[in-house]
Amino acid sequence: RSPGQLPDVVVARGEMQTLGAGRLAFFDGQAILEQVAVTELFSRFPRVTFDARFENLDLGQITRTLEFGEITGRVRGELRAVEVVGGTPVRFLGRFESVATPGVSQVVSLKAANNLVLLGTGTSRALGGGLLPRLFDRFHYVGLGIELALSRDRFQLRGLLERGDKELFLKGRWPIRLDVVNVRPGATVSFETMMSRLDNLEIGSPQAEEGERR
Repeated sequence: RSPGQLPDVVVARGEMQTLGAGRLAFFDGQAILEQVAVTELFSRFPRVTFDARFENLDLGQITRTLEFGEITGRVRGELRAVEVVGGTPVRFLGRFESVATPGVSQVVSLKAANNLVLLGTGTSRALGGGLLPRLFDRFHYVGLGIELALSRDRFQLRGLLERGDKELFLKGRWPIRLDVVNVRPGATVSFETMMSRLDNLEIGSPQAEEGERR
């Protein structure tokens, strides 16, 4: 597979923009960048805008690379109306969802599920107590779906799945069903709070996680 295709770039009057879409091989799928533009190019705070689509990404590769825990499966998604000023995101709309694929298992580790809970609620290791982690550390899931938005320093996460009246980020599958629930649908937090949640994620090497399972 080709590593990618770069679009033509035009630079004029301190601005840069691409002509057409750029494609990049990305975690066994592809990322497609469109409408990339940079204004105030030579200022202290250049403004970058773009749209992006992601197709058929290997979620296992992504989560292992980020040392997030492991979630296997395939995922697609998009980021629209992205605006970054001086290296800091100030606006975007995003949506990511798993894609059921024949021959590809959909499994989530307890560590990854805990990190999803922390991202969605700010609660640390909400699934880590009791008998559950002593008996099981990997669970099959039906679907994963997350919608995210940032605007004017307010960040919102929504789950795209449901079970009864509950909004879910991750929908588990029997016989050992583990759901990750959005306990405050529609709530927003500051971008700074979201960055703090990222800092508090349980991040470690795959070897360390394997050691925990033993």
